[in-house]
Amino acid sequence: MEASNQDYEDEQAPNESRSAETSKKETNDAPKVEKKVSSKSLTKAPPTAKSQGSTQDNAGGNEEQKDLMKMIVQMNRKQASQQSEGHAILVGTKSSGKSTLIQRCKSSDKDDELQPTIALDYSFARTVDKGKTGNKDVAHFWEVGGGTSLPDLLDVPLNENNLKNVAFVIVADLSKPSEVIAVVQFWLRKLERRIQTLEQICKKDPKQAKLIEMLKDRSIRRFGDGGEKHKDMQGPLSNLFKIHPVNIVIVASKYDEFAHKDPELKKVMSRTLRFLAHTNGSSLLYTSQNEKQLISNFRQILSQYLLKGQQVRKEQRVVDHLKPLLVPAGSDLLEDIGAPPVDVSSLDRSKLSDPLHLWLHYFESCFGEIPSLHADEGPAFILDPKGQYKEASIDKALAYKEEDLKMYKEMQEREKEEQAKEAKPPPTRKVSKAPSIRSKPKSNAPSQE
Repeated sequence: MEASNQDYEDEQAPNESRSAETSKKETNDAPKVEKKVSSKSLTKAPPTAKSQGSTQDNAGGNEEQKDLMKMIVQMNRKQASQQSEGHAILVGTKSSGKSTLIQRCKSSDKDDELQPTIALDYSFARTVDKGKTGNKDVAHFWEVGGGTSLPDLLDVPLNENNLKNVAFVIVADLSKPSEVIAVVQFWLRKLERRIQTLEQICKKDPKQAKLIEMLKDRSIRRFGDGGEKHKDMQGPLSNLFKIHPVNIVIVASKYDEFAHKDPELKKVMSRTLRFLAHTNGSSLLYTSQNEKQLISNFRQILSQYLLKGQQVRKEQRVVDHLKPLLVPAGSDLLEDIGAPPVDVSSLDRSKLSDPLHLWLHYFESCFGEIPSLHADEGPAFILDPKGQYKEASIDKALAYKEEDLKMYKEMQEREKEEQAKEAKPPPTRKVSKAPSIRSKPKSNAPSQE
């Protein structure tokens, strides 16, 4: 404002001197004519060079502003196209450390006390590119709580809209070694069924009809080397592989509680998990919230899938069973994993050609029978695990309702049994066949002839 006022004042000074000169001429010569001429010259005088320059500057300034706005819009569009946005979906065993992994991904320094996830939890994090672009990449984190009791909640974060950039993370608890393989297999089956459903949904939309196939081809190229198929997928055992359209990460958590196990047990666990991960095109790693390097490995693998981070090189892999594993997808080989040392004479001959069955049999011989997990197993969650919010009146009313529900279910079962008995037809009795009325007994009397 100070500059504009100053310019305005400088422009008024020459006008005052010009009016003084014209007044002198009016008194000496013909005042009327000079007055008319002077008034015309004052009113119709062409603009000065300074005023012309100011109007041209204003016009040029407006054009520059328009050009500047166009540049800003184009730059924002370019940054939006370069911005990456991914979804990480964490599933697995109850209390296996899923929430801790998410917290450490967002901030490696925080160590707050976390509450159990009730059903489905969502959070997000932004990362700013420190280079010239300054792009803000967004990572969305979804956690399915309740273990295997609420698998249908997977349908919420895994849909046809965000299928292009998803990391499906299965977290198994190494402190419960007998359940590790069961949890991994359960969620792999659930993922496969969900992908089949999404494939049917995408086929109904012409724009997304070939989306699943395109994503599968992308996964096969990533799993291979240099855009070609993986070596194991070109051999006679190629039928073992199931490459999914989403990125899969198998995380075996709480390694610190498994590290003291017998070396032979650690060998069985690592080789079985490697076989499962490799044949499903997955990455595999061990983690522990007490070891920063293992958490850093998880962040790096997740970053390469979600935020276009630096790729985990195949040279970084760790397959020694005496150490925490780090096996990026596509870096393993079936010949390196080997075959399980099992006695085939005790197995069903029809399953001898299935390497997965051999590995599972070997695993059960060391860790016990693999439990069968179902979607409706156990309670989904506990509302008040620490018993901090007890209310006697509410607990009493709840006990009455639960007793009523139990009696109602028993009554329904009895009614079903009675209806089944009434609907059952009575047993048929065998009836002896009566002689036909039409048949006449033959007479032995001699004929009259």
